[in-house]
Amino acid sequence: PGKWFDPAFKKPGGEDADPDLRADRLWDQREALAIVEAVRGKAASVTEERKPTTQACGLLYDLTSL
Repeated sequence: PGKWFDPAFKKPGGEDADPDLRADRLWDQREALAIVEAVRGKAASVTEERKPTTQACGLLYDLTSL
């Protein structure tokens, strides 16, 4: 599944700002339906990106105190 986000989204600042507001969330059903109708039946392209990562191994156990 694809992920939609609003490129014009700006998170409001301040103490009373809603922490759930994000560029990829819609709270208005009319907005969501407008997006669905705008893209219905149109061609889409999908790309996948992979970046090599390294992960450090876990620490060894100290068994001398057993």
